[in-house]
Amino acid sequence: MRYTYYCVTSDCGWDTIEIGDAIPNPPTYTMNYNTLTIDDDMLFELNFDCNGNIINIVFTDSNWKWWRIGTNPDNCE
Repeated sequence: MRYTYYCVTSDCGWDTIEIGDAIPNPPTYTMNYNTLTIDDDMLFELNFDCNGNIINIVFTDSNWKWWRIGTNPDNCE
């Protein structure tokens, strides 16, 4: 499952987040090498950084960056 969390304040308390804090009913997904499929119909090519802790997804008009909770992107090489 891929859980989604939103934060709208400057202090989100990411180190104390639990699964119960996520948006309910997360979508299902599968991974095949660097291809992510969500709900059997959305395909994404992924690029991994920071020892696999950061995922970059590049589209023609936008860029998503997902990172593992507790990862500080400023500390990555």
